[in-house]
Amino acid sequence: MKKLLMAGGVAALIMGMSSCSSSTSSSSTDKGLTDSIATYLGKVQGSYYSERVTSLPESEQQKFKKQSFLRGLKQVLEADTSDMAYMIGLQVGTGMAESLNQFSQQGVDINRKAVYDEFAKSFLADSVDQAQLMEAQTTFQQLMNQAQQLIQQKQMEKRQAELAKVPERKEEGKKYVDDIKSNDPSVVTSESGLSYKVVEQGSGATPQDGDRVRVKYTGKLPDGTVFDSNESAVFGVNGVIPGFAEGLKMMNPGSKYVLYIPSDLGYGDQGNPTIPGGSTLVFDVEVLEILP
Repeated sequence: MKKLLMAGGVAALIMGMSSCSSSTSSSSTDKGLTDSIATYLGKVQGSYYSERVTSLPESEQQKFKKQSFLRGLKQVLEADTSDMAYMIGLQVGTGMAESLNQFSQQGVDINRKAVYDEFAKSFLADSVDQAQLMEAQTTFQQLMNQAQQLIQQKQMEKRQAELAKVPERKEEGKKYVDDIKSNDPSVVTSESGLSYKVVEQGSGATPQDGDRVRVKYTGKLPDGTVFDSNESAVFGVNGVIPGFAEGLKMMNPGSKYVLYIPSDLGYGDQGNPTIPGGSTLVFDVEVLEILP
């Protein structure tokens, strides 16, 4: 997930305030004004970040715990900001933690206590021996190269394990759609292999290659896992997976379809970060508007 940045206007306001002369004592400050700023700064920023969270894919929203976010926010806001060294330590520690998290996500867990202990020992030393530092840097680079090789090996093993599951997922997807068709004769399959159900047919022209459409959709796997959804998404007909594009070209504004997309018309054997390779996709789609 990308870093969430403070809204530019409010950030500029805070920076401007911090650059003002500090000669004015707190006793002469208009408490009503500062209380109001506190109220509306919290209100505006809280709403801003709430919207940022709801704009994330549903799979990431489920991982994002708002109470954890608030715990981290509160810890920093209540920190002794007059202690510059402490604040810089927070920033450096946050950056190092992000790097260690990236290693961990790749299957390489680094002992954080050991990192801190060696950091503290070197940081508190009376001086830095440049020769020893250069030697340590060389060794560190060699270790990083080994770690990168290990990560690449783990990634290759993971890809191979995923590819081994593709035939089974394809067969499961086919059986899933066949079972639906046997119980619902309104589900039909096109020559390409796309299966679809017309829930409601709208009116007017249908989108063509080069058009853009505004749609409401929910994407699920056969087991019911929701991997994406949007109440009002705009994209080009040519910019989506083949099965979705084929379905869109049959739908005029007001149409509601269920699309059953085999992996060959979806994300193929490779899949993507949220969709396993070989997966059949199920989309509930409503076309809201066509934008030629």
